[in-house]
Amino acid sequence: MVEFASETWPSDACARWAERTPRAIAIECRGQTLTYQELDGATRLAADRLRRAGVPAGGLVALPAERDLETVAAIIGILRARCAYLPLDQDAPPDLLRQILHQAQPHLILAGARDLVALAGGPREPTEPLPPPPAAVAEPTPGLAYVMPTSGSGGALKLVEVGQSGVRHNLHALGAAVGGITPHDTYLHVASFAFSSSVRQLFLPLLYGARVVIATQHQRLDPHALLRLIRDSGVSVADLIPSLLSVLLDAVDGLPPREVAAALGNRLRMLLLASEPLPGRLVAAWRAASGRPDLAMFNMYGQTETAGIVCLHPLGSSDHTAPIVPIGTPLPGVEIELIDPGTSPAGDGLAEIAVAGPSLAFGYRGDPILTADRFTLGPGHDGVPARHYRTGDLGRLDERGVLAFAGRADRLIKVSGKRVDLAQIETALREHAAVAESAVVALPTEQGPRLLAFARLRDGYLSQDLSDRLRLLPNGLRIMDLHRAETDFMYEEIFEREIYLQHGIGLPADAYVIDAGANAGLFALSVAARYRHARVLAFEPALPTAGILKANLRANDCRNVTVRVQGLSDHTGTATLTWYPHSTGLSSVHADSSEELQTLTSIIANQVRHHALADRDELHDLLDDLAEAKLVQRSLPCRLTRLSDVIDAEGIDLIDLLKIDVQKSELDLLAGIDDRHWARIQQIVAEVHDIDGRLEVMTGLLTRRGYTVVTRQDVMFTGSALHYLYARRPGARRPDPAAPGLLGDQITAVSDRELSRHLADRLPSHATPATVTILDDLPRTASGKIDRGVLIRDVPTSLDTDDRHAASPLAAEIAALWGGVLGKPVGGGDDFFAIGGTSLSAARVITRVRRRYDLPDLPIRTLFDTPELDAFAAAVHDLLSPRELP
Repeated sequence: MVEFASETWPSDACARWAERTPRAIAIECRGQTLTYQELDGATRLAADRLRRAGVPAGGLVALPAERDLETVAAIIGILRARCAYLPLDQDAPPDLLRQILHQAQPHLILAGARDLVALAGGPREPTEPLPPPPAAVAEPTPGLAYVMPTSGSGGALKLVEVGQSGVRHNLHALGAAVGGITPHDTYLHVASFAFSSSVRQLFLPLLYGARVVIATQHQRLDPHALLRLIRDSGVSVADLIPSLLSVLLDAVDGLPPREVAAALGNRLRMLLLASEPLPGRLVAAWRAASGRPDLAMFNMYGQTETAGIVCLHPLGSSDHTAPIVPIGTPLPGVEIELIDPGTSPAGDGLAEIAVAGPSLAFGYRGDPILTADRFTLGPGHDGVPARHYRTGDLGRLDERGVLAFAGRADRLIKVSGKRVDLAQIETALREHAAVAESAVVALPTEQGPRLLAFARLRDGYLSQDLSDRLRLLPNGLRIMDLHRAETDFMYEEIFEREIYLQHGIGLPADAYVIDAGANAGLFALSVAARYRHARVLAFEPALPTAGILKANLRANDCRNVTVRVQGLSDHTGTATLTWYPHSTGLSSVHADSSEELQTLTSIIANQVRHHALADRDELHDLLDDLAEAKLVQRSLPCRLTRLSDVIDAEGIDLIDLLKIDVQKSELDLLAGIDDRHWARIQQIVAEVHDIDGRLEVMTGLLTRRGYTVVTRQDVMFTGSALHYLYARRPGARRPDPAAPGLLGDQITAVSDRELSRHLADRLPSHATPATVTILDDLPRTASGKIDRGVLIRDVPTSLDTDDRHAASPLAAEIAALWGGVLGKPVGGGDDFFAIGGTSLSAARVITRVRRRYDLPDLPIRTLFDTPELDAFAAAVHDLLSPRELP
């Protein structure tokens, strides 16, 4: 079978395997499958459709890089038509996608793979015609296989043109080097289709008649879900980046050894690692955790510009102690040269790695100057000039003649005339016990490069900056507020009155909970605090709110809650969310400011009616103004997905509780549940907006689905359309007594300054970064690598500024006024709500400003619109006559 595979192209291989094993599974994704026979039929339809549309051989077809069966069929169909594909990462910024299309000038731009082939009910041709070609189209490129967008370490966009012959050679050389893939294998596909690793992860197993299991976006992001996929799908070959391997190990940390070994995949026989330097300690940790000394492990090295892998190193016991594992020896047909800047051989010392051989890319589409710079002619092994790709990577040969990776050439810089290796600084930072990942960048300045370091902390550690912004709730949880009054309202609802655990609703100790509309995370934390073995999958579509949610989970060292920055709806796609930063619980994709105003006015009135608020008389005349001011809004893009797609992707067998707080999207969420999944959902608690009889509709729907339903209106919702709905199946699991205990009682705060001292103790002064910044997450490229270009781009323009003085005498007066209300010093640059201001304290500030400056009509909304001290003072300034100014 290896001989047969070595003579084929992926589309030809699908046809041959369709003849030999027509019913064998070729592709599996989201619980759906395509046999080789079905895949072959689908790719034929796609290829015929392209030919009839007039797309020429060598023509380029752009398509969204979705993770589904249709995308696979479309890609192979494009290759079958002897065309090339351009994958578009749907998570990329719209401006970048426009830049890619402008530079690539494809012959056809698909809105989705379903434009080319439909699979529902069996492969068939879509009824809608293909879109017309763009106005500007590049000439066809004979023999082109794909165009892969990449940014490299420099951050600039490059479109790499890879030929069919290069792909063919690379796949066959790699297959032979790892000992062959067999039809009995199950190969995990985890790379983005917009990253070059996706090519081998898809085509290599298909050449050999194996089964490809495509991890969904959910599974790629959630290590627990990915481990379940590896285990449940019987994955035998996994192809990962080292940082993902480390995340998987972290996910099983603390489990008994037998459970760890099972979680890491009992059927796994081969582990391929690529795209990042591989630490020897990570290899040793995986071998120890998996209990599999027989597992074949390979470190691989390659580039988008070389059609994939060019060097391979089988991992042995001696690699466990290596700081960085060697990248090995060249694949058959590949030549590796170590060259100096003039492209002359540099011997065995440290030099730039250059690659020659049949797998080199054509070059960079639309950029002949860069192509000429990176693809050069140089001497080959036999003395005959050969075309080389200069990788920009540094390497050296060890005493065995094995190539060792020694960093990036563009990561060696001069600071004060002395050479500095940015990678060594990153390694030194990772030696701190609190640091999980690190990145160091050089910011160009007039005085020379300025070194900036960034760190992501391990579980159990918290940045001192975040720790200082937390407040302690009555039950001991540490919380960062988006808006303090709203947090207090939710705390009373969830922890004191237990509004979600009434009318027979309860949880078993190992409950699985879906939290739709997680907000700042109080409900998720309440479940995690009650039941240490429960799992919560929390959905929050507003990115700023999700950031606070993640911070609150980290602040309490909560590890059994997974966050998805998405909303649950009746379809997968995008929407515009109206986000209310001062009343986040009302944020909605179905926003209606008049409805939100009526709801908020009722809630505030009920709070005043049922609580002895301080300064109640002062606030009485401001309630309507206060409610309106709290509805300052922003439009945010958000991503939507269906709950059934989540259930399939996560492999969820049972949902003990579906908690719904999605602001007028309740019916949308329920419409996203397929019939086959309803029986898995045991209990539902929903906050329902009873608009147009919605409460009755939901009651009837859930009753027909077999639930016992109770509805009630909370005392705080009197006068509004809000009601609670409680639904429980008769056979739902019985609740267990809570086992409360403080989360995160062992968490340790770490400051930027402490990490800076750590580096200063280990590095010479010229190599010590000016700053160390702790981030919740380091930015990633589509391939999962750290995106240092984003770190440089997002650096604040004034890193040294620490000016706390108010910008004007008026601002200084208002700062004192704020301080009197908040009970703390206030300085220039302070945001009223970030330093502890609430809606009620905002009302008090406005009352005092009105009196102090004789501005009876000053709207409370002014403070919500301009919460930063100097901006608010400027707004007040514009309303004052010159004689009234201090």
